[in-house]
Amino acid sequence: MLARGRAPYESLTAAAMAPARENVLRIWWRQRWLILATLAAVGVLWLAYLLLATRIYSAEAQIYVQRGAPGLSLEQRRDDLGGNFLHTQAELLRSTPVVALALGMPGVEAMQSFDGVSNKIAHLKRQLHVEVGRTNDLITVRLESPHRDDAVRLIDGLVESYIAFQNSQQRENAAAVVEILQRERQQREEELAGRSNAMVALQEQAGTISFDSDRGNLVLQRLQSLSEALTTAQLETLEARSAYDQAVAGIQSDPQLLAQIDDHSVALSATEEELLRGELVTLQQRLNERLHRYGAKHPHVADIRGRIDQLRVSFAGATKQRWLAAVKKQADLQASFDAQQQLALRSSALAVEFSRAEADVRRLDGALRELDSQIKDVALAASRAALNITVVEPAYAEPAPVSPRPMHAGGIMLGAGLLLGLALGLVRERVDPRVRSSDDVRSTIGIPVVGLIPHIPRLQSHEAHGWLVHLDPTSPAAEGYRSLHTALQVGAAAELSRKILVTSPSPRDGRSTLASNLAMAIAMSGRRVVLVDADFRSPAQHRLFGVSNDVGFSSALLAGELVDRAVRRTTIEHLHVMPAGPVPADSTQLLNSAALGDLLEDLAKQFDHVVIDSPAVLEADDARIIAAACDLSLLVVRAERSNSKQAAAARDALLTVGARIFGVVLNDMTAASTNRPSSGGYVTPPPPGRTAAPVSKPAPEEVGLTPGERRRLTGSDEKR
Repeated sequence: MLARGRAPYESLTAAAMAPARENVLRIWWRQRWLILATLAAVGVLWLAYLLLATRIYSAEAQIYVQRGAPGLSLEQRRDDLGGNFLHTQAELLRSTPVVALALGMPGVEAMQSFDGVSNKIAHLKRQLHVEVGRTNDLITVRLESPHRDDAVRLIDGLVESYIAFQNSQQRENAAAVVEILQRERQQREEELAGRSNAMVALQEQAGTISFDSDRGNLVLQRLQSLSEALTTAQLETLEARSAYDQAVAGIQSDPQLLAQIDDHSVALSATEEELLRGELVTLQQRLNERLHRYGAKHPHVADIRGRIDQLRVSFAGATKQRWLAAVKKQADLQASFDAQQQLALRSSALAVEFSRAEADVRRLDGALRELDSQIKDVALAASRAALNITVVEPAYAEPAPVSPRPMHAGGIMLGAGLLLGLALGLVRERVDPRVRSSDDVRSTIGIPVVGLIPHIPRLQSHEAHGWLVHLDPTSPAAEGYRSLHTALQVGAAAELSRKILVTSPSPRDGRSTLASNLAMAIAMSGRRVVLVDADFRSPAQHRLFGVSNDVGFSSALLAGELVDRAVRRTTIEHLHVMPAGPVPADSTQLLNSAALGDLLEDLAKQFDHVVIDSPAVLEADDARIIAAACDLSLLVVRAERSNSKQAAAARDALLTVGARIFGVVLNDMTAASTNRPSSGGYVTPPPPGRTAAPVSKPAPEEVGLTPGERRRLTGSDEKR
């Protein structure tokens, strides 16, 4: 409820731009018949499904599969515990080879389950379900079929086919594996023979018995011998040169003796050379004795010196020959050593290649031993059972079908129907643009509802509807008009509610009826009010009040002031009416003149309130022009008829000219959709079956109106 004296249009623009949140439960309540119809349709489908659906029976068996070969590896045991092995067996049970083997069993061709089926394997696999137990290691094989006995026989056949397949597969696999291993062994033997021959060829090429040690390698032995001989020759050469240098040093002072060395160069043996050296020592001792005894000039001394000189020359020549022989021997040994060293280097390269070949031989030999072991293991495994398959539960089918399940299908269809009905209700509410309640107004238009006018029975004439507040003051509709007047009194200050515009988004929303009844309600409260008919296109107030339309609102606008007989008295105290008057050539141009504001101000000075009945907002610009000159505007929307998008467009059109919209009046409300307005009193819906009796309206008292111009308020085609 708005406080007295506060203009509601101050917050109206924001409210119009931000509609209230829609109450989904209220929408579903309004669409309850659609939801119930959807549920009923789904229920019919459910019954049809139960009657027409094919009965499906389920047969199942349980088997226990474990590896039969002893000595399982740790990886195999982990594989079994992890479930991979069992899941693999489950897939094998529904594999094409096993299914095809089961279909080839006797009697399968005559089964009714395959009548008209072209691809029996695909058909059987679609019906077959194989599962591994979650809390145990059992494999459940289940088959669903319209024929119970066929399902049991097929399950038995599948289990037998699986066992036969595993046995045959194991034998075939073992034979294939042995053949593969034999071929691989032969290939390894050929490679081993080739590498062994390569080792022998390398030994022959290197000229050695073995590359493993120096004792078996002749090249290295020769190289070592030559190295030792070369070292000895080098020492002998040095020794011979030293001996030669010592021998030459003794005769170096006598050039003649030096010149005789080459003439006395004779190779001597070591013994002879040693005897010669001893003889020189002996002669040197004798010379020393003779010199001591005879002196240097004695002939014997000279003779001994001569012999010593000859021996020194001979010794020097012998040492020279020994030195030259040692040099030649060293050169020959060096050449032999160099040649043998090249052979040793080549032998080292061959030794590396020999080591590779030897490693290949050892690897191939190990591979052959491993292949022999594998061939023996496969042959041993082939002689034993690969798997231990135990049928824990033979094939069995329950007498009752597993499909259709009435309760399960009913629950699903009920839930689906409810969701579908709720969704259809929301879709219908969103698609249907009609305004049904004040909630629709708040959610789509965003303007507060200030009045709710209940539906008026059609037993009365339209003119009687315009006089409802006066003729049937106790009716729910009259109560609604008075509640609207109360909302105006409470929600707007007196100075801001003198000029009241009544308009609607489109024609036939009941604004003329509402304007006349609102004016009567205001007049009955003791306030002077004038009802102005500003609808030049379809005037109605002169018919409702039975006055002449020859002078009226258009006449005053053309004159620029109030003219005689433009305002008429009515039979209701304090209520006057200004008919539309002659239709002007251009109503928009006439209303756009300054005369409109002046005329409304003059009327506001003479009367407490001016209620203006204008055309529809979307019908012409007249309503917008008049709204800009009024204190507030009422937007009349008819329930179950007015378009919410048009109402929003009318709201925007009024707001763009600065009109102050007090609120929306929801007209022609039914009992199902009536609820409390945003401001004003609550409108009680009419009791069931009650209608207001048609009454005659007394003729109005009008200055200058002759009795012949008076008319009774009978049924006409006037819009509400």
